[in-house]
Amino acid sequence: FFNVTRYITNNTNLINFLSRLSSYVYPSMDEMAHQLEFVLSHFGLKQFIGFGVGAGANILARYAVRNPNKVAALCLINCVSTTAGWIEWGYQKLNARYLRSRGMTQGVLDYLMWHHFGRNTEERNHDLVQVYKSYFERNVNPTNLALFIDSYIRRSDLNIQRDAEPAKTKESHTLGMPVLNITGALSPHIDDTV
Repeated sequence: FFNVTRYITNNTNLINFLSRLSSYVYPSMDEMAHQLEFVLSHFGLKQFIGFGVGAGANILARYAVRNPNKVAALCLINCVSTTAGWIEWGYQKLNARYLRSRGMTQGVLDYLMWHHFGRNTEERNHDLVQVYKSYFERNVNPTNLALFIDSYIRRSDLNIQRDAEPAKTKESHTLGMPVLNITGALSPHIDDTV
């Protein structure tokens, strides 16, 4: 199991070094999807079943659109396939700025909790909420997360359509492999996911 999002946001030494270089440009969502080629090559995989949450789901969907023969199936949780709207863009820009200048602030932490748990976070499983809060406060590198957020809000639209009968259309813009698309009733991403 290789968690792309965790690797990208937690690789402290590499990203801190690279972010100091004036010529370093953080990869786009398409470039991160392309990096899966190197992972497949390294492990000698010809095809895989992908499991992704949030931005990781978006990265897997991007890869699957361009390489449908290498993806056997996908399980996508809260996968947004459209560009960022103005509200998302504004919140995320503000969060990225705070992460760079002040580190993990309470406002950023509250946003991350809402992002993962949806409305009424305080009414959820308290132990699980505490585990996530502790993880975000202690294990996430703020600079790396800011760079990742900037890349995510600049994502392009995947132009995916849900075709009821894809065989009838000549040029179908959909994922050809089986996809389990999951979102929760209280998810802040429910409208974008469904």
